[in-house]
Amino acid sequence: MVIKTLPGNAHVIGVLFDELDWKEKIGCICGNDTCLIISQSKSDREIIEERLNLII
Repeated sequence: MVIKTLPGNAHVIGVLFDELDWKEKIGCICGNDTCLIISQSKSDREIIEERLNLII
């Protein structure tokens, strides 16, 4: 899953995401304005997406 942010803000999403204790996530890699969220499977990605939609 890819999350786009405002320039210079991807690291904030990365730190917050790293603090979540979600078994579906393997990890994340963030640059300047993009975060790549890595999951084990498509179904895990869908669970992560649903959870993020509830938060946002």
